[in-house]
Amino acid sequence: METPEALERSIGTAEELHSVVRTMKTLSSTSIRQYDRAVSAMGHYVRTVELGFRVLLRGMAIPSDGPSDEARPIGLIVFGTDRGFCGPFNRDIAAFAVDWLGARAPDVDRRLACLGTHLAPELELRGEAATTVARMPSSVEGIVGSVQTLLLELDEWQARGVERITMFHHRPAEEHTHKPEVTQLIPLDGEWLRSLARRPWPTREIPTSYLEPRTLLTALTREYVFASLYRAHAESLASEHAARLDAMRSAEQTIEERLDELEQRYHQVRQAAITEELLDVTSGFEAMEQEGG
Repeated sequence: METPEALERSIGTAEELHSVVRTMKTLSSTSIRQYDRAVSAMGHYVRTVELGFRVLLRGMAIPSDGPSDEARPIGLIVFGTDRGFCGPFNRDIAAFAVDWLGARAPDVDRRLACLGTHLAPELELRGEAATTVARMPSSVEGIVGSVQTLLLELDEWQARGVERITMFHHRPAEEHTHKPEVTQLIPLDGEWLRSLARRPWPTREIPTSYLEPRTLLTALTREYVFASLYRAHAESLASEHAARLDAMRSAEQTIEERLDELEQRYHQVRQAAITEELLDVTSGFEAMEQEGG
């Protein structure tokens, strides 16, 4: 039979867990805002790089995307998490990446960079072993270092014959939800470049570059790849915290329901104990009266 003391301990444990969940909710809400601001700031930088491409591409003929050599290896970057309590976040992005790979390059040699130690087992379950496993940064300040490390990895891949590099990550959607997204990182998407070239210049003064076109193209491409990787980090981290916030909301509701149940049982058990004590007192008093009579 449950005792009031045991129920009090259960209530105390539930209240402590409830406090932890509320703290995690607060941290996730704060982190989402920080990463959203990072995405917005990088968006301004990307627009500046796009202006550079438009100067470079003005009057140039952009060739159509030709078929790549299927015998050449490809590179994949998949963004996951290092921490739990975020639902099927890693499972969803792993399934998305593996399905894409199975449909487009099932038998091609590949290099796979996995960002997030919790993601690596999900990829392995689907038959994809990561070439590199790295941790995701834990703050906005850590994103630049992670991107720089990735750029060194991409340079090594390209030196080994990798011609195409694609990345997969979760992107924030409406109402703190998220969805998986795939982006061709290298080479640059020809249709995207053509769309840039068609845009009218935003001012009446059209700048001119005196750099050799290939040199400028290489510099702009590297800046765009840097910005794309930075934005993917920030969007994935914002999505991770959105998933964790959703999981903590569900956990909080479950804990509150459990607390209500425990408190009701505590009051019932406590009331039963009080009633039993009163009955004992009444029975004792009646016995004393009978002995005195």
